[in-house]
Amino acid sequence: MANPRGSPAQYSAMILLDYMQAPSVGLYFLAATAFGMCVLQKSKPVSHKRRRLAIAIVFALLVGYVAELLYYLSRSFADLQYTAPQHAAIRYLGSVLVWILLSSSIVTSKTFTWHPYFGGFVIQFTFEAITCLLRGFSLPLDDRYSNIPLSISAARAFISLVLLTNSFLVLISITGEEGTYEEEQSLLGAQANRSATANGSAHANGSAGYGSIEQAAPDDSDEDETPAAHEKARWRGEDELGVWHRVSTMTRRLFL
Repeated sequence: MANPRGSPAQYSAMILLDYMQAPSVGLYFLAATAFGMCVLQKSKPVSHKRRRLAIAIVFALLVGYVAELLYYLSRSFADLQYTAPQHAAIRYLGSVLVWILLSSSIVTSKTFTWHPYFGGFVIQFTFEAITCLLRGFSLPLDDRYSNIPLSISAARAFISLVLLTNSFLVLISITGEEGTYEEEQSLLGAQANRSATANGSAHANGSAGYGSIEQAAPDDSDEDETPAAHEKARWRGEDELGVWHRVSTMTRRLFL
């Protein structure tokens, strides 16, 4: 990487990516975390297995950056005429600081707002994959398999892909748990509404619930009589009037 054999455009792109990688990952993570706090996003626990895997992968990334730093440092000591590229040194030192921050956050936190981590891992894989491809195309075909920095860069790109995949699975599991919780709440709410509706209908129909006093049934005798009953009463009244008329007639005949 000190003496790239690629085109000037490839070399300029590699320099730009080296300067941008660590600040892009770190600033995105901080900005996304701050945004999550502002909108009051709820933190969710991550499974112990996924969390341990994420810690191991982040530690492997740190080892990859430290290994390339040690490579350039040892080469500088072995050859006093050699000078490590400044943009590469800035990239590796910045990446070490950023991933120390991310790894400490994953280790110390119990619950997570996972979107900042997932976005940071996406940016990390994008930069690492593009840098690895540019570095590989800048070297002759015979030197690609024996170049130590290219081998370390390819290993970091693969590790970044594994980290991104694990982070995506964590994101899916958290989103699935949120959806299940919301469905359970909606089902419980619907069941409560149905129970309340049933209780209201029972009270409206006069049905007695537990601990309630049973209402007395209305008396059928208080209801309006039928036309037949009215007719029967009328004939009964006329019969009584006829009896009294005959009695009074017989009394007048006896005394007159």
